[in-house]
Amino acid sequence: MKIVRPAIVLVLLIVHVITMYGHSGPNNSTNPDKLPLSSIDFNKIFFSGEFENTLFIDFEAVLNPIVTVSLFQREKVLMLDRVEDLPTNTIYELNLEIIRPGDYVLEIVTIEGIKIQKDIRVE
Repeated sequence: MKIVRPAIVLVLLIVHVITMYGHSGPNNSTNPDKLPLSSIDFNKIFFSGEFENTLFIDFEAVLNPIVTVSLFQREKVLMLDRVEDLPTNTIYELNLEIIRPGDYVLEIVTIEGIKIQKDIRVE
């Protein structure tokens, strides 16, 4: 199976960041621990190793604790993993060999409710 370089879905994250910081920007936020959009590096959060059939999620790259990892296909939840008890330096592994060919959305949600989504294609 081969992963085609997926596009990152930013809409929910951008809406959340705009809502969280308002129009005045992150410097006026009452909680500096929130995740500003500029601090997100998707290539550090989602990556594949030597094998294209495995996708890794680096929890530490998100900067905020992750509470769920979900996999969707056509808006149907195929997997929901509650990970709030895992250490913040966890490298989460998703084995794509057990997934049928098709298009999917992988979503991680932080403790603050920030949703980060990645489109993936399994061939």
